[in-house]
Amino acid sequence: MDLQHLATFVAVAETHGFSAAAQVLNLTQSAVSAQISKLERDLGVRLFERTTRSVVLTDAGITLLPYARRLLNLSDTASSLVSGEGNRPALRLGITTEQADQFLPEILRRFTALHPQVGVQIDCSVSSVLARKLADGLLDVALTIRHADTPAGETIDIEDLVWIAHPDMQWDRDSALPIAANPEGCIHRAHAIDALARAGLDWTVRYVSDSAAAVNATVAAGLAVAVKSRRSIPPGMVEIDEVFDLPALAPVTVDLHRAPTAVTKADDDLVAVVREVCGRRSALSAM
Repeated sequence: MDLQHLATFVAVAETHGFSAAAQVLNLTQSAVSAQISKLERDLGVRLFERTTRSVVLTDAGITLLPYARRLLNLSDTASSLVSGEGNRPALRLGITTEQADQFLPEILRRFTALHPQVGVQIDCSVSSVLARKLADGLLDVALTIRHADTPAGETIDIEDLVWIAHPDMQWDRDSALPIAANPEGCIHRAHAIDALARAGLDWTVRYVSDSAAAVNATVAAGLAVAVKSRRSIPPGMVEIDEVFDLPALAPVTVDLHRAPTAVTKADDDLVAVVREVCGRRSALSAM
């Protein structure tokens, strides 16, 4: 595959049009069309469905897009390194905020000891978002909580979930249980709501944040309960499953994902470090 044709393909995909891509690339629209047609002939598949109103990726185009982005990035990186311009690129690690609180300092310390010249670009978000970014070629490695509608990775741990609150929090069972949680798409939130619904308890998600620190602060103020893995209960908070007689929560699976284009020694070592750190923490928490 010609890298110029791949660059044109990515431009069309990202601008959703041949005319818009031509403007970005400073080419004529006919030149863009010719390059896409040549790429489609080389691959033996159609990459776009074209109408007078829209340009949409086919299934083959969706599959190719993250690899095309990665190949172009690798080409730029290789040129930069060979010519002596710039440093090695940062690896892109996706991790939830709760996992980052627990694992990230040790992951970074160990990885940096192995590759002091390689930076790490850290993307903290809920697991469903991280899975999409990995599929789109925007991450090299991701540590996530498995969701039913996301691809499974290598299982790192099976974690028990528990209800937590400040020791002084009071709750009148005749009123809705106030919950602090991540936005929709968080598996902890989904498990909490499912368990309460099955138990017939009234609840309300009163405080919402992407930040684990913000959720923890709300709980620390005695304003709401939250769901955490047992190993990540914040200092000063306690399990309240039995105290409040709350329903048991289903465990979650921690997955380690690696992009198919993450093929360098640094990628290998980052995956190994994440696996080792999470396994070590899990073993300690089980003692």
